[in-house]
Amino acid sequence: MTTTERMIATHPFSSAREHLVETLQAVSDCAQVCSICADACLNEPTVINLTRSITINLDCATICDATAAVLTR
Repeated sequence: MTTTERMIATHPFSSAREHLVETLQAVSDCAQVCSICADACLNEPTVINLTRSITINLDCATICDATAAVLTR
């Protein structure tokens, strides 16, 4: 059991905890992958052609991080 699972299990409103834990893991994974992709794009020799992709990836990572923050309240 992860720390997140243990903390959610102690919450008074924990009836949907399995789905919440899965969702938190998914948005966390998504944020990491999007950040990695943006970083990889920044290291491409044709970075000027990838500015839209970088922006989309950074926006996605931000949205996923914000979603995780809201879900843990």
